[in-house]
Order: sequence, then structure tokens, then C-alpha cells
Amino acid sequence: MIIAVVEIPMPRSLSRAEAAAIFRGYGHNWHKVPGLIRKYYTLGDHHDTGGVFLWQSRAAAEAAYADPAWHKLIHERYGAAPKVTYYDIPVIVDNESGRVEHQDVPLAAD
Repeated sequence: MIIAVVEIPMPRSLSRAEAAAIFRGYGHNWHKVPGLIRKYYTLGDHHDTGGVFLWQSRAAAEAAYADPAWHKLIHERYGAAPKVTYYDIPVIVDNESGRVEHQDVPLAAD
């Protein structure tokens, strides 16, 4: 598993309420994206938006973010390009289940 954090500057003309309405209207489109486990839409303190995505693999995430239709949608909606940052997940603390999971992560980035 990996996490991808997507950051997008919002136009000043778009309110937080309008952004949240966009999220509600578009969220269902992520239901059947291959490899996506979970997505959180985000609204930042500095008029930015984006999401935190939990993916089965980096390859699945990269495939989704390589889609020209996704880039076009982001540009049309926000007038900006998304910034995507990937994170490996070496340990998961799950307070709901009371478990701590250790994941194998690639060490080549050292």
C-alpha cells in the first residue's frame, strides 16, 4: 500500500462551501477506480484543496493520475495543475481495530 497526497491551489473565487459541493457531486466517480482503497477530500487553511488517497500500489496510483481526463478536469475546475506526492507506509496504527501493522517498504530510496 501507498499513500498519495494531491495538492491543488483553489481559485480565490471558489468558496470552501462550493468546493465541498463539488466533492459531494464528484465523489462517486472514484468508486470503481482500480487499486483505490480510500480517498479523503481535503480543504486546507490556505485556500488549497486536494485529497489523501490510499492505494493498493504505486502503479495503480500512477495509472490514475496519468489519465489526461483527470488533469483536464482539475485544470477546468481549479485553473491549476495538481501536485502529487507519494508516501510508503512502513507502519499502520489502527485504533479502531486495536492493531499495529508493519508493512514491507522498498529501501532503494535511502
